[in-house]
Amino acid sequence: MEAVKKPRQGEDCKLTGGRWHSYYDAKTVTDAGKLDIGHVVALAEAWDSGASKGVGREGGAARHQGSW
Repeated sequence: MEAVKKPRQGEDCKLTGGRWHSYYDAKTVTDAGKLDIGHVVALAEAWDSGASKGVGREGGAARHQGSW
């Protein structure tokens, strides 16, 4: 998701007024509460941020997507 309209940060850090677009499935979201971004990280970014060092003995984080 990419913010195509910057949201405003309100009380208790709640976001309002934004619009996000997904280039993967062409969907647009206007309700920040419907965004699930807790585990969305591009593989390249994860790799650059340390995933290349591996998770445990087995190796990189990409191999463990279903076991977290």
